[in-house]
Amino acid sequence: MVVAEVSDMAMFGLPKTQIEWMTVIFCLFIIVLFLKIYLF
Repeated sequence: MVVAEVSDMAMFGLPKTQIEWMTVIFCLFIIVLFLKIYLF
């Protein structure tokens, strides 16, 4: 689910705008948080 969204964003290349960067960082934060809860 989440991995598919990240791979889709990766296909578009690097983010161009600040809003896109904030979205990418926010998604990565959610993934890290999810992994911490899931693994620990």
